[in-house]
This record gives sequence, structure tokens and C-alpha cells, in this order.
Amino acid sequence: MAEKLNKLLMQGILPDDLNFGKQPDELDINKIKYNAFYRQYDYHLSNIPKALHKVPGIEQLVQENMKNAVSPLEAIERRRLVELTDDDEENLNVLYNEEEKGHND
Repeated sequence: MAEKLNKLLMQGILPDDLNFGKQPDELDINKIKYNAFYRQYDYHLSNIPKALHKVPGIEQLVQENMKNAVSPLEAIERRRLVELTDDDEENLNVLYNEEEKGHND
């Protein structure tokens, strides 16, 4: 990916990935709704199939989802704080080495 971007830049072409003034063709309204409503009851209820809305106790499930809801920024920060186990580090090293082989071919 980075190699492709560098080639385009060397040719004097601004890749769309780096053109921050370009408007997206399509907005994902669900992403926008999540940022605005991720702590509201109706939002979490709408994520549950309608067939389950009448199930006894559904209110507790929705309340639990609301209580555990985090903003996108909080989710990113939480993932950053997770410590890697030795297995995770080994898997990341394998992925990194495979990625490097692909760039060198």
C-alpha cells in the first residue's frame, strides 16, 4: 500500500487516500448515528432483531449494552492499552515478516 502511494507521489499524482479535501462518494449513516447516539436506548434496541423486542427481559439486555457502550475514541484507547501476550507478539512477528516478503518480491 505504502509503495503504491509513494509511486504515485513520485509521479506527481496525489492519491485519493491522501486527498483530505475530497468528499467521499457515499457516507455511512450508521457510523454517523453511532457517534451521536451510542448511549441512547432506542439506538441499542434498533440493533436487536425486531423479533426479539417482545422477549421478556430485553430491557435488561438493552440497558447492559448501553452501560457498556464506549465512544469510538474510547474503543481505540482500550485496544491500545491491551498488553500483548507472547503468542500475540509471535503472531504479529509472523504477519510482519510475511508482509515484508511481499514488499521485497
